[in-house]
Amino acid sequence: MNWLLKQLNDAVRQLFDTFWPKQAFSWQTVFWLSLLSWGLTGLSYYNIDAGLLPPDSPAPSTDTQDFSRELVGTPRILFTMAWVFLTIAIGWVLAGRKWKLPIFDITLKPAIWVTSALTSLFLFEIWDADTRPLVFIAWPIIFAIYTVLPKIFQLSTGNFILPPPPIRQQLVITTLICLVISCLFRFHFIIQNWIAQEYQVLQLIDFDEGGVMQQVADPSPVLTVANLTLQNELGVLSIPEVRRWMLQADEREAELNEAFLDNLNRAPGVFPVWELNLRVDAVSEPKFHLFTWPTRRDTTI
Repeated sequence: MNWLLKQLNDAVRQLFDTFWPKQAFSWQTVFWLSLLSWGLTGLSYYNIDAGLLPPDSPAPSTDTQDFSRELVGTPRILFTMAWVFLTIAIGWVLAGRKWKLPIFDITLKPAIWVTSALTSLFLFEIWDADTRPLVFIAWPIIFAIYTVLPKIFQLSTGNFILPPPPIRQQLVITTLICLVISCLFRFHFIIQNWIAQEYQVLQLIDFDEGGVMQQVADPSPVLTVANLTLQNELGVLSIPEVRRWMLQADEREAELNEAFLDNLNRAPGVFPVWELNLRVDAVSEPKFHLFTWPTRRDTTI
């Protein structure tokens, strides 16, 4: 027990020594300023300084996305300062550090990658589902800006300079690589949206093991209606009745499709041009697997 307490005490002391500022001008000072800004943001948003919220004020939102949207005035300024201080602190810690990839013989500077990622997270609000794709698309572009700007602009004199030819070539190659990475992210999200709209049945497939596509959006309305139809049809039956239903699935498919189209007609924003397909596999008695997938019907307009 004494050994455990000693180890815990040493860990706390080491953590304290790491984050406690040794001098005023240090990354630890900036880090504590970011924490102070976060705390003041919470205090100003929840109006804790007044003790209680005014009677006619709405209750503060606990959702991160709504919390950010409701930040205006002083809370928004403090929230921005917290992100700026955090970005500076992390960039300061990682400045000068290099990671070498032995396989490709490439040296990476993590400071620029991390600070550009934090900048993109804040500018395009990673907590907002509507702008989340922009975070990934803008990340390489912001990285290119952070890489190129110090080479062509002198902060001390405020003048633009022309780097030597080797540096210019390196900057052009870096910018082009970042643009290609940004385009790949954009292509990924275009494919995601296209599949979600045109091939909604593919959202039922688990691509996690393949590492090619992953579902980031909510299930499509058609899949939601298909699931609701099956729940209404089978959810009220007992287990023996469900087994009998599956044995007669071919005969019940037309009836199930009528209910499916009925639900589609009532669903907002969904065109009733789909039909529900069934397949029942008897894996082992008395266990069955029911496979369902909606497909577009041939329609003539």
